[in-house]
Amino acid sequence: MTMPRYRADIDGLRAIAVGAVIVFHLGHTRLAGGFLGVDIFFVISGFLITTILAREIGTGNFSLWRFYERRLRRIGPALLAVMLATAVAATVILLPVDLEGFARSILATLAFVSNIYFWRDTDYFSRAAAEKPLLHTWSLGIEEQFYIFFPLLLVLLFRLRRDWVPAMVASLTLGSLCGAVLALKVGAGLPGFYLLPTRAWELGAGALLALTPLVQRRVVGLPVIADGIAGLGLVAIVVGLLTDPVRLPPLLPAAVLPVLGTVALIGAGAATTAARLLAWRGPVIMGRLSYSLYLWHWPVLV
Repeated sequence: MTMPRYRADIDGLRAIAVGAVIVFHLGHTRLAGGFLGVDIFFVISGFLITTILAREIGTGNFSLWRFYERRLRRIGPALLAVMLATAVAATVILLPVDLEGFARSILATLAFVSNIYFWRDTDYFSRAAAEKPLLHTWSLGIEEQFYIFFPLLLVLLFRLRRDWVPAMVASLTLGSLCGAVLALKVGAGLPGFYLLPTRAWELGAGALLALTPLVQRRVVGLPVIADGIAGLGLVAIVVGLLTDPVRLPPLLPAAVLPVLGTVALIGAGAATTAARLLAWRGPVIMGRLSYSLYLWHWPVLV
């Protein structure tokens, strides 16, 4: 599988994302939107994976089974290690009634449906959430469900009409966003939070960015414009993470600002001032460790 060109600033973005999530889970109310770091991850993941998919499908070198194998190799070992360590601790610490629920969450995580399980079981923002060692795997469920279906969809779209692919993906992304807005309107907070149909727009935003390289090149080719877009993107992310979503009117999902900010930063390229700040050694190191940090921090806190 051909990997996209490495960008240190994207690792810096990962550092912001995982740092925000960890700080939020530590109970720091000043970062009231810290849980939205997951949404930054979704955009990054959609962008990077779609870059790979579009390149390989476009050149005829794509293999679905090779794609799935690479995904499993990337996420599997670390996830299994965390699940094993958590299971050992759970057998010692948890009461039998809690251990039964934990066993169900392990099975759901292994099947990449933990988001569906926790949708039926736990409100992410409730006090009971602090007693669920694998609650954070809901986001992995969404990502892996997306990557089960999205490559198949992309292959089909490329075969039907290659030049229409960005517009088709944009339509699906907009449809998912509309679904998320509707969930807010009707008070369906839990399914809107946990389920793929109302989360796919975030991964789709990254995917759409990957499918419009000409737009990216034009922005990158105008350094002043690119700097301004990246700066606004960074501000949008910071404002989104600092703002308490509960105090906002339920007009749009709280993730809109971080998602747009992440798209702006990635789309503006690696030569902007904001990108150079994100590419500092400290954030990059933390970004490279972000997957492991995300996997381990929640079971340790629980």
